[in-house]
Amino acid sequence: MSNYTRPPAGFLTITPSDTRVYDPPLKTLFIEADGDIAVVGRDNIDGDGVERDAGPTVFTRTAGSLLRGYIVKVMATGTTSTKIIAGR
Repeated sequence: MSNYTRPPAGFLTITPSDTRVYDPPLKTLFIEADGDIAVVGRDNIDGDGVERDAGPTVFTRTAGSLLRGYIVKVMATGTTSTKIIAGR
């Protein structure tokens, strides 16, 4: 079983930040309030925490939805959802 398919080992409340890098990456975001989520994936960031491309990807989600992937940043800029729980 790959690490990605295993259930998260722990959970934390996310405060969006344009500078915080999650290592190890977050595997799942549970969205508790409608809004946009701006994230940076593991393959879009270099070893110094600098994004390699034009910026984060923004997803619009409704309350109760999940966003899965290897997420290393949940950006404050572009995120409007106010309640986000992460699993890693």
